[in-house]
This record gives sequence, structure tokens and C-alpha cells, in this order.
Amino acid sequence: MLKAQFLVLSALALAAVPSWPEDPVYYPRIIEFRGAPDYPQADLLAASQLKPGGEYTVPQMSAHGKLVMDTGLFSKIGYTFDGVRLIYNLVPSPDLIGIKNVNLPLATGKDLDDQLHARIPLYYGKVPGESGILDDVRATLEKMLAEKGITATVQAAAIAGTDAAKTPAMNFSIADPAVKVGTIGINGQPASSLDARFAKEIAKITGSAYDTAATPDQIAATVARFYHGKGYVDARIDVKPTNPVASADAIQIPFAVAVEPGKPYTLTGIDLAPGLLLTQAEFDKIANIHPGDPADARHVQTGLAVLEQRYHNRGQVGAKIHAEPTLDRAQATVHYHVSVDPGPVYTMGKLSVANVGPELTEAMVKAWSLRPGDTFNESAVLRLLAIGDANPLLKQAFTSVELKYTLTLNDPEHTVDVVLRLERRSD
Repeated sequence: MLKAQFLVLSALALAAVPSWPEDPVYYPRIIEFRGAPDYPQADLLAASQLKPGGEYTVPQMSAHGKLVMDTGLFSKIGYTFDGVRLIYNLVPSPDLIGIKNVNLPLATGKDLDDQLHARIPLYYGKVPGESGILDDVRATLEKMLAEKGITATVQAAAIAGTDAAKTPAMNFSIADPAVKVGTIGINGQPASSLDARFAKEIAKITGSAYDTAATPDQIAATVARFYHGKGYVDARIDVKPTNPVASADAIQIPFAVAVEPGKPYTLTGIDLAPGLLLTQAEFDKIANIHPGDPADARHVQTGLAVLEQRYHNRGQVGAKIHAEPTLDRAQATVHYHVSVDPGPVYTMGKLSVANVGPELTEAMVKAWSLRPGDTFNESAVLRLLAIGDANPLLKQAFTSVELKYTLTLNDPEHTVDVVLRLERRSD
């Protein structure tokens, strides 16, 4: 009987060894994998390509173990054999990461994991940072796309996590061709049949880069704003991508949006908490909505936006505006209570100008009214636009472009960095 032996199989030690005729052949009746309870025995056996009762030399046992090691799912593998029982001892890799479907017109999350597992038995939601089963997943995704009539190159890139725990992920995306949002239908009708303004908002999404997670949320939020603005507070919105349309230069992902608007609500009132930077009379005039009117969220948002601006103009750029609705579903009415968490006062930090030449940059920086350490006032942007004849260069530039800006809040310093940029007008 063959004496019990143990081999630690590194990538080098696991290299296939040629079998000479004099190598004895063994017939392990039992093949077992230990140390990796998350992987079923049947899946590990399939990956090793071993069969109980099959005939194997010692080099062949090593070579079949290497097939499991090559998946990248394990950091070490060894085996013992007593003439009857062949036992592989596995050490799972600590460096496996989950995957994310960035823009592939396929399932996401658990549904995608299940589909990949059905084709790659040892895939259970995580992959190594390079090679091994990672390559199998990428190739399988390309095959799944081909089954949908899409010829595309799928790339894999590990990224730091975007969640609070900074969990890393392996992003799978289509590198070529471009993947874009296609047509968006609302209850089977084009958005233009509902409202011209709404159609313009939908048109901004159509043709943009497709993101499996962000795009449905963006569409849902846009549709929700439209229906809520019409007083349909309880509108139910379901957004689903439909069959992709592939062409030589792009893959278009159309969307079907199903909306159950429910009953239109009416407004019973909007009351402001005491001490806000807008009086009740000022807010009512700005919002231009009254008890008994349709609960048009756009009018409410207009008033809230002005209230928020008041706080930003006194340096409280982190102010949180709360408009808590109280719904009476039986009567289909809504009442809002508005309050503000003003937060700390911020001062001016760094100013920078993007995407313009040095002469225009210098002029914009010179015209900016806030200096580092000044209490931040967001109306400085409007003052820059209103510079008029005082600076002919800026006056001419502002007639043909839009001035956009980004605010970055720095804590705990409570400073605000401002980035100004000029963009061509869309209309």
C-alpha cells in the first residue's frame, strides 16, 4: 500500500509532471476536499476533473490539484492519499472581491451571480484580483452578451469601494462599443405626449452613458418629479430596461416605464417653523400655491429653493431643508411642515476656474468678490454674472455661455472651495 504522503502545492510545485510508464497507477475510491466549506464538494470535484475510482499517478494527482489552484480562489492546496482516500486540503484566498455589473445589458446582483454560477461551478460571487476564475467570468459575460446578439469586449477593473466600508469591487464593463440609454417610453407612450418640459428632461437622459444601477434610478426620479409635480403624490413607478439594440458604433438600452399615478392630491397648507429666513407671507408669494390647489410639488420646491438660498447667502451652505408631508389618503390631501437645520457658518476657501483660457481665468478670479476667510455667500456667483460694462471681456463671454459652479465643503475647517466653469448654452 502507498504510504501516506503530504504535498504543499504552490504554483511551482503544482506544475504538471510528465507521467513515465513506470509511474504506479492508483484508484482512489473516495475524493474529498477540506478547508473550504463555502464550496460544495461536487463543484470542487468538477473543477479538478477527478472521478472517484479513476486511475491516477502521483504526478496526475498534483496536476488535477493545480486545476483547482489555478482558479485563484485558494492560496494553498495540499493532498494526502492512503491508497483509498484522496484528500485535498484547501486554504481559501483572503483577497477575493465581489463583482459589479457597470454597463452590461444583463442581470445584476444575485440574478447575475446565479447565472454565472450555473456556467462556472466554482463562482460564488467573488473573484481574485487577476487571472484564474476572473478570466472565466469575463469570457462568460462576453458569451452571454453574444447570445443576445451583442458583440462586445468586456473589461474587468478592480476599484476601491464607494460604500461607507470602502469595500473593493471588480467592475465589469463594456469597453467597446459605447453603451447608451435608448428611447424611454412612459406607459407605452413617448414622454413628449405628456408634457413638453418633461420631454426635455427625458431627452437629457436619452443618449447618455448607460449605468446599470444609476440610469434606472435617474429615470425613476425624473418621472417621479413630473407626477409629483402634478399632485400625484402616491404615484408608483417601475423602470425596466428592454431588449438592447446593437449597431456598429453603440449599444442602445431602451427603457419601459410603467406608472400608476393614483389619485391627484390637493394642498391643505404649508406652514413654516418659527424663525426661518423667509416669512410665511414671503414663502407663500414665492411658491404661489394655496390651500385647495393641486399639490404641485414644483411650486413647493420653488419656495424651498429660495429658502435654501437665503441660508447659503449667509454662509450656512450645509443647511438642510426639511419639508415633511402629512398625507390624508382618504381625502387625498397633503400638508407640509417646513423646518431648517441651519448648520455652521462656512468661509471662503479656494477658488479655481476650469475649462477656460488663462486670460479669461485671470479676469474671473479678479472679479470674484469673496476672499479667503470671508463669510461665504453663494450670491457671489450672481454678482460675477452682473459685472456688466465693468469688464468687457467677461460681459462678452457670459452672453454665449452658462456659468456653472461646484461647491466643495471642507470639514472640520468649515471652508468652501469653489470651481467655476463655462458651458455652451443648450438652447
